[in-house]
Amino acid sequence: MKILTERLELRPLSSAQLALYIRDPVMLSEQMGLEVLLEPLSEHMKKVYRLKASRIEEEPASLLYNTYFIIILKEAGCMIGSLGLKGSPDKDGLIEVGYSIEPAYQCHGYMREALQSFLDWVMQFKEVSGVNACTSKVNIPSHKVLMACGFDCIYRDKDMLVWRYVSL
Repeated sequence: MKILTERLELRPLSSAQLALYIRDPVMLSEQMGLEVLLEPLSEHMKKVYRLKASRIEEEPASLLYNTYFIIILKEAGCMIGSLGLKGSPDKDGLIEVGYSIEPAYQCHGYMREALQSFLDWVMQFKEVSGVNACTSKVNIPSHKVLMACGFDCIYRDKDMLVWRYVSL
C-alpha cells in the first residue's frame, strides 16, 4: 500500500520494518530501494518506534493506525520525513496525526502535499470523523501547513495549540 502524489510517495512501515529501522537503518534503506541511506533514529524516536511495533504485533489489523509512513521524494529516492497516526480513532471518530520533515526539505511545500494526501486517504475510513494535530505555540511553519490543509485551531493553552480537520 502506498499513497502517491505528484512529487512524493508515502509508504507505511511494517512492524518488522519499524524494528529494522531501529537496529539497522542502512539495511532498511536497501530493503526499500532508497537511493539515499536513512539516518539513525534518536533515542527518543527508537522508543516511539518500539512502542508502535509492539502495538502492531499485539493487533496486526491496527497497522495503519500505529505505524509511520515514510515520505519519499520520488526524484531523489530519499526519505525526507514521516507522518503517522497516534492510535485508533476515539469514540467520536477522532484521530491524531503527527509528522516531521527534514530541515533541508522544509519550505518547499512537501509537508503540505504529504499531509493533504494522507488526510484524503484517512478520511475515507468510515470510523474516522476528523483528525487532530497538536503543535507548540511557536511552531509557525507547522501552523501554516495545518491551515493550508484545512485545519482549524480549536484549543489554545500557554504552550500548545490543538488543530482539527473535518472534511465537508
